[in-house]
Amino acid sequence: MTITLTQVETLLLKRAHGRMTDAGMNGTLVPNNPDLVDPIVFALLCIDIVPANPTALTDTDVSGVADTDLSKLLDLAEMRLLENIVGNLALVDITVGPRKEALNQLVDQAEKAIARLSSRIASMYGFGVGSLDSGVISLDFMTKGDDVLPGEELI
Repeated sequence: MTITLTQVETLLLKRAHGRMTDAGMNGTLVPNNPDLVDPIVFALLCIDIVPANPTALTDTDVSGVADTDLSKLLDLAEMRLLENIVGNLALVDITVGPRKEALNQLVDQAEKAIARLSSRIASMYGFGVGSLDSGVISLDFMTKGDDVLPGEELI
């Protein structure tokens, strides 16, 4: 199954449309949605696919995604999209008399979503998890025949 750029954008919009519009980002499906280019490029690079032009994606760029890597691509792109949303949200809490608007909660919710998604990405795909290598360290502390111990002379 070959996926198209429009399909990737559609799936990302389904995941984050509300947050995107709250952050003043383009939450509509348009060809090459400028607010979705960076997250998709980030995800492609994470799965070792280098787009021909990282500022103008095409169907050819995403067609190289293996079926087994599709969920990885979408999860990584969603995480980057949420990070971009947090960067665009400049809302603060407002208190005027008895009325209070807690607008900063949008940032808190997005950051919690990023933490959950990061944890899932690490456990499902191994991103951010160190690898274990084995080996031998030789420190060469052994005394040899020609070594001189303190207080002795070399004959």
